[in-house]
Formats: sequence, C-alpha cells, structure tokens
Amino acid sequence: SGHYETTWKIDGTKQTGTSTTLNPGEGVSKTYSIVVTTRDVVGNSDSMTYVVKIDKKKPTAGTVTMKKGSSSGEAYSNNSWTNQSVYVAKNNGSDGSGESGHSSTTWTIAGSSESGTNKTLDPGSGKYATYSIVVTTTDAVGNSASNTYTVKIDKAGPSAPGITGGSTSWATSRTISVSTASTDTGVGTVSYYQYY
Repeated sequence: SGHYETTWKIDGTKQTGTSTTLNPGEGVSKTYSIVVTTRDVVGNSDSMTYVVKIDKKKPTAGTVTMKKGSSSGEAYSNNSWTNQSVYVAKNNGSDGSGESGHSSTTWTIAGSSESGTNKTLDPGSGKYATYSIVVTTTDAVGNSASNTYTVKIDKAGPSAPGITGGSTSWATSRTISVSTASTDTGVGTVSYYQYY
C-alpha cells in the first residue's frame, strides 16, 4: 500500500522536526527513550526503540584515611602539624544510581602518582616535610571530581632561644637578654627560665 508517515517521540513527546540535540544540562544525568514509528497507507505500523544515556554529573570523589604512626593509630587531622609519621590510605569514590558508573579512583602524593592503596609518610629523623595528597575519581564517561589533603610532619628540633649577658661570675646586678625567635617551621611556644 506504500509508506504513509514516520513519526518519533522522545520520552513520550512527539517531535515535529527531523533532528534534535539531547542535553540534560550541567550536573545532570538522564536516560532518554526514543521511539520511531512508521505506518503504511492501510494503517500497518512498525516501531524501533532507542535509548540514549547522557551523564554530565560529577562522581563523588574518593577520600583518604589518615592515622598517626600506623593504620591503627590515632586519627590525624588534615593540615595540622604532627611529630609522628602519618599512615594514609586511599578510599575509592563512587557514582550515583542512574549515572554512568565509577571507572577509577587514583591518587598523587607530592605530585607523584601512587599505584598502591596505602603508604606511610615519614620525612626521617631531624627533618620536616609537607605533603599534598590529591584523590581523583573518574566515571565511565570521563566526568571527574577530586579531594585534596595536606599532611605536615615535623621531626626537626627547634632552635634554642639565644641568651646574652649571662655569666657564671658574681656581680651586684646583671642585664640578661633573651631572644625568643625560632627558625622552627611548626613552632608552638618558646620558653625560658630564670634561676636565682
């Protein structure tokens, strides 16, 4: 009998043109159902259904567990000074329901990629260091999100305050000057004591 018409619907809504661009918007993931139906002159019809999945939503970035000394140590507070080594462990991120799915979670420490899932940071005796940790999660279509952490370890002793005017000889009076300046990176307080 011959072709009569071909129509199509997107999510149940009839389309008037022959093409359209599907875009759910930034930060949104969406699945579209497209049905194309062809009818002949006497009313026979046949349909094809297509599914389009678009994911423009970032995944949930992975995290880092941080402990002082070892994996069973006290929790380390991000971006704070400690005089202990710090155990760090990567936790995978995730992607939500109805999204493209988790593809990978990677991490760098001080700019270098890490292949393992945990590491102990320790600058060594008499030294101090600051480590930047970046954890990045990527979904199946390339959206990504990151978390950044800072670990600060100080195992270097502070410089002692300077004292001038001191002497072990007897005198009726003596002027003593104490310099409280310190070159220590993570210095908290400088104390001095005067004995009579």
